[in-house]
Amino acid sequence: MNSADVVTYWLDSAENDRSSALDSFSQKHFDWAFFQWHIAIEKLLKGIIAKNANTTPFTHDLVRLAELTKIQIPENYLTILEEANTYNINARYDDFKRSFYHKVIKPDYYQLWHNNCQEIYQWLKQQV
Repeated sequence: MNSADVVTYWLDSAENDRSSALDSFSQKHFDWAFFQWHIAIEKLLKGIIAKNANTTPFTHDLVRLAELTKIQIPENYLTILEEANTYNINARYDDFKRSFYHKVIKPDYYQLWHNNCQEIYQWLKQQV
């Protein structure tokens, strides 16, 4: 794969995960929606990194990936990325998953953070 193909891969894959997050959210599967938001944002950040470098790092830490993009990311977006890091729950223990589930099913939480994820995703997409 050449450099452009790698960038396209990350961006297309991010868009698929964004779509899955929206679908899960609409079906009130908030825990999976936020996990998928994490993946979508991670892949978008890796696409930006791939555009400017030959390799992408093997990390799921969104704040670290944001730093590696070399773009000026507003402080409030870094705060969103810190919270979104907690959505990476796939390999976590069941008790952690359960507490995460109870956190994200609260309407004041899920609506605010769903909107935040959409906002940062759209902003990052403009940076590509």
